[in-house]
Amino acid sequence: MDPFNGDGQFCDNGSSYYPAIFYETDEERIIAENVLIDILDMQNWDEDDIKAPIMERPTFWTAEEYHQDYYIKNPSNYGYYKNACRRTQRLKEVWGEEEYKCYHDESYSCFNDTVVNTDGDEVTVELNTKNAPEEVVGLLPRWAILLVSILGGIIVVGILVFIISRYNCCNKKRVE
Repeated sequence: MDPFNGDGQFCDNGSSYYPAIFYETDEERIIAENVLIDILDMQNWDEDDIKAPIMERPTFWTAEEYHQDYYIKNPSNYGYYKNACRRTQRLKEVWGEEEYKCYHDESYSCFNDTVVNTDGDEVTVELNTKNAPEEVVGLLPRWAILLVSILGGIIVVGILVFIISRYNCCNKKRVE
């Protein structure tokens, strides 16, 4: 996330997109506070610049089905969004190239073969467990391509109708 943008994330703005770090228990709150201190020290950031508050977790509601795994179901639309909103560039600006690769590049991993999960169990690191396809960065999202295609077809038909009517008109005059 971009911890400096308190109005949303990338192209998405508004209360549904405000950044925050949520905790459920006091133990999680303390961990979040300590991690924030570590990040501020590592990145040499000022705490006053961070717009992502640490707050008690509210009730979360599951999003509609079409939102679930959107990047897998609509890779070209997501690729377009990600590119048009400069998501990758902004994350690299904020966190650095190496940190970005750590979490986003399958051929590079800053993790060991195992990590300790939230339950305290050591687990094997797995990449791309949902078998997401490679991102496709299109010039336009799918809906825009469809719209341009339809409008283009209407224009072509209009031009053909105009040409045919002019041709018929001119031929009638020659016959008379």
